[in-house]
Amino acid sequence: MADKKQKLVLSIIEFLETSVTDGSIKSDDKEGIEVAIQCIGEAFGVDPSNTEQKEKLSIKPATLQSLFDVYLKTKDKVGAQVSFSLCPIDLPDNLGYQGYWDNRNPRCVNSFGTLCGR
Repeated sequence: MADKKQKLVLSIIEFLETSVTDGSIKSDDKEGIEVAIQCIGEAFGVDPSNTEQKEKLSIKPATLQSLFDVYLKTKDKVGAQVSFSLCPIDLPDNLGYQGYWDNRNPRCVNSFGTLCGR
């Protein structure tokens, strides 16, 4: 299993564990979340009680919540400034390949990364 995915899984598990202990989750739902934590961990080979594995996979001091907060702030600042539209590209006999129009740097780029006519 890729370490990247396991790091994400551990972060999800830690988020769920924190949500159980800080009261974000109702006490009626606590048992279901604990079962979900076990299932998620087993499915991805992550054991949050394994100290060695936890040290290897931890992203602390960052948390999943803090990363998500940064993403939302960045998204709000950047907005939808980038957009792409399909355009035909110049290939022999126009084989029907499509490229995209890069509005940040007006040009048409095909799937091979080369400029196409526009």
